[in-house]
Amino acid sequence: MHKKYFSLVIFLLANMLCGQTPSTSIFGTVSNPEQDALPGATVEMFNEEGKLLTAGITGEKGEYRLTTQIAAARNLKLVVSFIGYERQTVEVRLLPDQLRNINVVLLPTQAMLPGVVVSASRTEQRAEETTVSVSIVAPNLVENKNPTDIQQTVDQVPGVHVNDGQINIRSGSGWSYGAGTRVITLVDDLPLISPDANQVLWPLIPFESLEQIEIVKGASSALYGSSAMNGVMNVRTRSPFTKQTYVNQYAGFYGAPPRESLKWWDGRQYFSGAQLSHSNYYNLGRGKLGYLVGANFLNDDGYQWQGIDERRRMHWKTAYLTPLQGDRILEIGVNGNYSFRNSAEALIWQSPEQALIALDSSVTNTQGTTYFIDPYISLQYTDGNIQHTDKIQVRYLSIDNIAADEVNRFDNASTSTLLQYQHQAKWNKVVLTAGLFGLVADTRSQIFGNQSTSNQAFFLQGDISEGRWNLSAGARYESFRVNDIEEARPVFRFGANYQAAPFSNLYVSYGQGFRFPSIAELYTQTNVGMVNIFPSENLRPEFGHTAELGIKQGIGKRGVLESRIELSVFGMWFDDMIEFSFGRWGEGTDPFDFSNFGFRSLNIGAVRILGTEINWAGVAKFSAHELQFLAGYTFTDPRVLNPDEPLIEGSGSYRQLSSDTSDILKYRYRHLVKADVQYIFKNRFRLGGSIRYNDFMQAMDELFVNIVGVRSVRERLNAGDFFVDLRAGYNFSETLSVNLIVDNVFNREAMPRPALLGMPRRYMLQLQLRI
Repeated sequence: MHKKYFSLVIFLLANMLCGQTPSTSIFGTVSNPEQDALPGATVEMFNEEGKLLTAGITGEKGEYRLTTQIAAARNLKLVVSFIGYERQTVEVRLLPDQLRNINVVLLPTQAMLPGVVVSASRTEQRAEETTVSVSIVAPNLVENKNPTDIQQTVDQVPGVHVNDGQINIRSGSGWSYGAGTRVITLVDDLPLISPDANQVLWPLIPFESLEQIEIVKGASSALYGSSAMNGVMNVRTRSPFTKQTYVNQYAGFYGAPPRESLKWWDGRQYFSGAQLSHSNYYNLGRGKLGYLVGANFLNDDGYQWQGIDERRRMHWKTAYLTPLQGDRILEIGVNGNYSFRNSAEALIWQSPEQALIALDSSVTNTQGTTYFIDPYISLQYTDGNIQHTDKIQVRYLSIDNIAADEVNRFDNASTSTLLQYQHQAKWNKVVLTAGLFGLVADTRSQIFGNQSTSNQAFFLQGDISEGRWNLSAGARYESFRVNDIEEARPVFRFGANYQAAPFSNLYVSYGQGFRFPSIAELYTQTNVGMVNIFPSENLRPEFGHTAELGIKQGIGKRGVLESRIELSVFGMWFDDMIEFSFGRWGEGTDPFDFSNFGFRSLNIGAVRILGTEINWAGVAKFSAHELQFLAGYTFTDPRVLNPDEPLIEGSGSYRQLSSDTSDILKYRYRHLVKADVQYIFKNRFRLGGSIRYNDFMQAMDELFVNIVGVRSVRERLNAGDFFVDLRAGYNFSETLSVNLIVDNVFNREAMPRPALLGMPRRYMLQLQLRI
């Protein structure tokens, strides 16, 4: 009897084993051209229809093993990707029960021509295939110029100008004392804008851990919301799944100003700082745990009287990535940033002869702490031949500033919480992205009171790649509330990119923009020294659209010259544009009562900005020589369309308030030239330089020009501004280097806005360590 049962069990087991589909495995290693292992690389296996069969992550020695079940011979694709390297696809034919060894070598991406951007369409795209104009700032430009503030590097980008903390792309913005940005700033795809003034939080940007900066030029509200009316700046930091240590220490001093009367100090005004960044990861079973920590320190005596700047910042990223049952991949993490700053600044100078001293010694001192915490979760999976990614991101932001001059206090504090959910589906050559966005914020301030605001949005984006065509379209419905004021409307965008020839892409784009006024623009009522700022509670939202036509042309030969030229023509049309205007806004009738004069945010009506831009970026190599370059020229014609209409009841017109009798928009430059070149010999010696040119600022507020000395300085500096920076460096080894940097070599005097002089010549010695 027992023998019969035993025979039956053997028979059933044999039948079960015979009924199983044979399994097939691929194993091997992933490395770079120097045969260094790449642990943490993603390895995926797809069938002929593009369905993901299985996926994995390489181990400590770059090893991987993928197993799938096939009943007959199949043609499969092995796709391997890793941060900083080109994605590689290997086609392989596998048999049932086969064990196949495939070793993959990944090529690093080109440093001067980063190949992939995500900001143009919320999905990875080749830079030449985007339907909009995108400028990319690689980490080497930041490291070579060694900015004490990332604004200095952003100001080097063609078509971009940064004035007093305000980003201006192709004359899309003027000067507004830091309130109401039209270029949204993202850090790792989430907005980094203050909820009270809607200004860029520059001190929080962790540029010591930079992967790249992507600047999208043109209205992008359909993708990123209200503050993206003029464009997007997305700061992407390095992945925590990398092994890298970076230390940068520097010190320097300011030279004497171009005129002897401007120098108020004895001896020297020094500055020093340090930047640190370290990332690493560990393999934990099938998953991996990565982290990145960074820090930034700055002590700056300043070149303006009492204009100190002390900064302390720490940021971190943590992530855990693991495969789940089936083909699902889970990633969870928490990122964060903490910043402290103690600074002082002046609004108006004492006189042209003492332009680096504040009027009546009225300096605003600010001490503040700002931090944010970003938990997130992401899940990747497949359904048939569709690859899905769900991602939830949260950012809690807190700002607490104590500010005062000799007369007034300007303390302010605000908190905001945002939640963003995004679902992305990819199948064949189609990418569909949809998501929800929500933000609530509360502010407390002595200059605009206690206010609350909220913002909700739904967005949808589609991208299709077919043959030589890349098509993109998107929509967003957004609603705003500030206290009891509410506004909502949809915005749309579309674009097309056509590969007319090898390395030659034509593109056209159209996008709508929408911006709701900030709390600071609506409610600020204060005075800074002798300058008053008035509230504007009846401000209307801005709305407009941009259009662009261009060509992206690759030039050169791989390994010798790799470069890309981009030529475009563009136009921007806005209704109810908001500008910061200096005039007589008080209720008094005494023309000599200065309390009636000051700044106020106003709707100036319809505007039109037309222009053209040409950029050239690349790298050339010959034997032991290497040349890296980035250059561009931008021309704009910014006009207000109804310059003779009163801005508000009882006030003057735009033309009457402007220092120029034409219809040119205020605080704009019509010509911008930017260039940066670096020569490297035997990967040892480096010599580089930057130039920046802008023409004369034709129009500004007439009453602002009447401030003591402003008119005479404008008449003297009427040929525009031209700056040259030089640097030289030496690599002692692959890890250690030293650089000498001189900014504003010719010690040019400039007035970036009325009653403010720019930085004199500056000397800096820099020591870098990279492991």
